[in-house]
Amino acid sequence: MENRLNEEGFIMQYLISGLREEPFIDHTADENQLRYEKYLRSILTRPQTKEPQDRVKLNETGSLGLPWRYYYNYGNWFVDLSTFYSVLTRVEMDACTQLEAEEDMQVRAVVWSYASVDLWCNGEHVCAMAPPVYKPIQKQNVMFNLKKGINRLYIRLQTLGVRDTRTLFGIQVINHKDEIRVVLPDEEHTNCVLNCAKWLDQLIIQDGKLFCHTPAPKGTTLGYDSMSPDFAKAETKVERHDIGGATEAVLEAGRPYIVVECTAEGQKLARRMEDTAMIVPSFLKVMDYEKNKEAIYHRISDVESLSRGGKFGFSISNILARKATGRITAKDRELFLETLSQIEKRFDCSDFLVCGLVRYLKNYELDDELKNRVKEVLLNYRYWMDQEGSDAMCFWSENHSLMFYVSAMNAGEFYPEEYFTRAHMTGRQLWEAGKKRVEQWLDDVEERGFEEFLSTVYMCVTFAGLLNVIDYTPKEISDRAVKVTDRLLEMLALHTYKGSVIAPMGRVYRQVIYPFLQGAQALMNLIDPDVPYSYGEGWLAFYATSRYEIPEGLKKLMRDPVLTEYNTGNAVIRLEKNEAYCITSVQSPRKDTDYDRWVNLTLLEERQNVDKTSHAYTKSLNERFHGTTCFIPN
Repeated sequence: MENRLNEEGFIMQYLISGLREEPFIDHTADENQLRYEKYLRSILTRPQTKEPQDRVKLNETGSLGLPWRYYYNYGNWFVDLSTFYSVLTRVEMDACTQLEAEEDMQVRAVVWSYASVDLWCNGEHVCAMAPPVYKPIQKQNVMFNLKKGINRLYIRLQTLGVRDTRTLFGIQVINHKDEIRVVLPDEEHTNCVLNCAKWLDQLIIQDGKLFCHTPAPKGTTLGYDSMSPDFAKAETKVERHDIGGATEAVLEAGRPYIVVECTAEGQKLARRMEDTAMIVPSFLKVMDYEKNKEAIYHRISDVESLSRGGKFGFSISNILARKATGRITAKDRELFLETLSQIEKRFDCSDFLVCGLVRYLKNYELDDELKNRVKEVLLNYRYWMDQEGSDAMCFWSENHSLMFYVSAMNAGEFYPEEYFTRAHMTGRQLWEAGKKRVEQWLDDVEERGFEEFLSTVYMCVTFAGLLNVIDYTPKEISDRAVKVTDRLLEMLALHTYKGSVIAPMGRVYRQVIYPFLQGAQALMNLIDPDVPYSYGEGWLAFYATSRYEIPEGLKKLMRDPVLTEYNTGNAVIRLEKNEAYCITSVQSPRKDTDYDRWVNLTLLEERQNVDKTSHAYTKSLNERFHGTTCFIPN
């Protein structure tokens, strides 16, 4: 079968074995989590002294103890198995392909990856890229000494699984591209799989139909993904129908998320597609503010737990919504205990769970068994990166930092005389440390504006964190948090155009291409029931027990024409909206002459003392990691 390199010289066909995943534990302490994770990557890679001597055959077990399979991901130039890890994980993958050369030749190539990569060509070790990195992507120039005929490339990838982990690699051939073709190992069996892949490649959606270039292979299914946020439905959210032998299929109205799956040689290949014409805003029937608010809480309570990448669920917001609406279920105690276990294991984003747990404790009674378990978990939690523990938690982003700060205050308040084992503080001391940082967080946002400005993902999280500050801190802090929350909602309302948030964002995700589906639509729909709604990850469950009141005038702000310019973080935001159009832009870094650019403390700490307990240090880490505050094109 003819398999040439793609237009840029990338190899597009591989067999892979993996991912092999196992816990990665190291107890080295560091108050700088970014530096700590860099250190972990430096010690993770196991040196590769020789090429694994695998017989690479489809479905047979490789040296990692996992079967070889064909990698299919429509049109991707990279072998990309990127995923999210909530705890520190060692990740390994093997890959193998073959290049058939028309004659003996020296081929220049580039290996691209974020991971550690070892590459052998005909047994010669031609690439040892280490250590892994978070970003930017690494590249290494290599030379392949190809002989006429078949040449084997064997790749071993190693990386640290920590939060959003880019487990991928690509090999780009620079010269002799037209004289090389790809021949997979075990060609007798993989040719059938390649035929299946090429059939998937040729699928198109047009005019409400799925068109196939040739009849669908036997056993092919057309599935509709409900995109349910509920982890309880993760295994059943795709409804499949057999289309074997068909050359076209009429797509069901209102079901735009499609997955086509076919099987060859025991390998299941899947292509996900979207019928964009069917992705439209969701509106509730017209109702008043209070009834709409009740409907929001019911929607959140209907979800058992929020799916975290289909691996597990976070349920605290859903439990809160069920308590607020009197719809508690028999399973909620089990889910509550699971939440405590996730906090105890310090899953990334467990600060979200702690904030929800605090809200639960402030509003509802627990029996003695649960009280004791909660106390055990909260006394042993790691409330900041300078406290004892090795984990994958993100502390430094605008939303995470606030949640950690206020959770430290609240946990310290619950147990003022108790000893917090990782913090090495009493509850009273922990409360004071959290209070200092909450106040500094507010100082920063009041003076410079939001860093994750207008983010339709993270403003919802920040909103929930601010509600805990409003409801569960002293009045002088609470009053400041009210004003900051007002500003958050005013900015989103200002950028709402025809019911959806249209804005430049300090942090952004793919969902922004469908503005009416963004998480912040939950906030907009709370303000105005007439605009499209979204689930918004259930953060509005916090609002059900909050004293915070939505400011007057936001609905008018959402609808009125505006021509304005304002500063936030390190950016200048410009906006013009009227009945005919909405135009908005971001300028970063700011160029105004009177702007006092804040100093990134992490750039100074190697040569002078800096206050690593300050929010200014946290914000500096955030800029180093996310880059949200200073966009400078390379």
